[in-house]
Amino acid sequence: MSKYMDSLNAYLKKPNETYLICKGLVDHIDVQHIMELTKEYEETKENGDLVNQKYYLEIIFSEVEKLSPEMKDKLSKALCILSLELTILLLNDHQYQDAIDRLELTKNMSGYANLETIGKCSLNRLLSYSKLLLGLSDESKDLILEAKELNQKLIKNAGKITSGELKKEILDDKQIIEAWEKDNIKTTIEFEIPFPLIVTDEPIEFEYDDVKHIIEIELFESPVSPIPSKGCFAEIVEDKYGLAIRSKVKLTSFRYVNPYEIIELKILAQDKKTSKAILETIKVMNFFIERYRVTTNNYWLENIFHKMIPNYKGMVTAGNIKIHTIRNFHSQRIKISLGNPWLSQEKLEELMNNLKKDRLDLWNSLLLDAKDYLLRRNYKEAIYAINGAFENYLMLKAQEILSEAWGNKNAMEYLDGIPDYKYHKLKNCMDEETFNKAVKKDLIAPYVPSTYQILKECNIVRPFPISRKKLNKLVDKIRKKRNEVMHGDNLNEDLEIIVFEAIKSFEDFVKLFD
Repeated sequence: MSKYMDSLNAYLKKPNETYLICKGLVDHIDVQHIMELTKEYEETKENGDLVNQKYYLEIIFSEVEKLSPEMKDKLSKALCILSLELTILLLNDHQYQDAIDRLELTKNMSGYANLETIGKCSLNRLLSYSKLLLGLSDESKDLILEAKELNQKLIKNAGKITSGELKKEILDDKQIIEAWEKDNIKTTIEFEIPFPLIVTDEPIEFEYDDVKHIIEIELFESPVSPIPSKGCFAEIVEDKYGLAIRSKVKLTSFRYVNPYEIIELKILAQDKKTSKAILETIKVMNFFIERYRVTTNNYWLENIFHKMIPNYKGMVTAGNIKIHTIRNFHSQRIKISLGNPWLSQEKLEELMNNLKKDRLDLWNSLLLDAKDYLLRRNYKEAIYAINGAFENYLMLKAQEILSEAWGNKNAMEYLDGIPDYKYHKLKNCMDEETFNKAVKKDLIAPYVPSTYQILKECNIVRPFPISRKKLNKLVDKIRKKRNEVMHGDNLNEDLEIIVFEAIKSFEDFVKLFD
């Protein structure tokens, strides 16, 4: 690598030649800047600073894009080597698609043809590996087969490869591909959960989502256990929070899960991100916990969610090859303050006011419940809660608004569904006298107005700041999938997004009454 950089530096140090080349280029192109960036990059290499190595290489290539084709050709061989180094840094950061794109660009450089055999083999091995890892991560058979084809070509030319390390990498890739073909890719995650799962000291094998899983559970004494356990097994009855005994779990899934992929959750929280590996693990664990709960009648157990797992470790293997090793991955966002973050004076006063109340607003408590359920990924309970909050708030506000124009008695009777000719849909079918006679004979049943009818009447008394169409859209989002959940239907839709939008829509609905 250094000889190419030396030639690049020597070339760029020729001020007259540099001036002549730059003369016909756009003014903002500064070849001297590339030389300076290259020196900075070499310094970061010497210091082992991977983050800044990548930073400088990316800037160098962005500057190179501004050069003329003739200048790029003159620097092409050196740029090919730099490109390979950038690819390795991208792979270190698990940016497989970016690595593939970078390698494809490199193969199209004029300098690629002038690379030595070992350089070309290194490039194609990196391309094969990048496609293999991206294919596993995205479950793309086509990408894995492309990786296999490249790998087979490299094996055929193994005699030309002088590097023992490169040969080993190519053969390891071959084993990973063969393991994938035999469904022998495994992701193992080890973690703790707060409560005890007293099952067996043997591994349990089961299927979830058509994938084989093996779970192993080890019980251990909680560090805050209030009971002695020397020489015996002592537990707290209905130990919902693992005060005496906790569980260590080792879950092996016979599939590839990218442990470095970060998912942004649709939740209303400060910390919205977690790893895909832990989310997939939680899905499987909750499948197991629910069946264990039903089997044992341990009703106090609950589903786990990512905030219950502060850290975890594990590995991804293909046969005997370790693809990834996860060492004590810390999955929680940390917040540090110089002192105790006590409530502000304003919030303390609000707390004191709330302590004077015998009852709090039900809708506000249900709104907080909905957000909590969303955080814990209990979507059906979240839908119950947010719709309860909506109905409670709507009735409170409708009574307040309609009482302004109708009086409290008439407003309450309307909302309770007591037949009133003025607001009843039958007023278009009969006169008021006939209607009242029918009511006395119980021929007209109580008729509770729909949400949309209530809002229509409220809008007449006190117009909303948005159109009826936009108002109805808010209501539709709040109530989406409510009936299906109430009736116990199995839902295959993404309830996370549905619940998130329902909560946000309800908060927007509340603002309309401010």
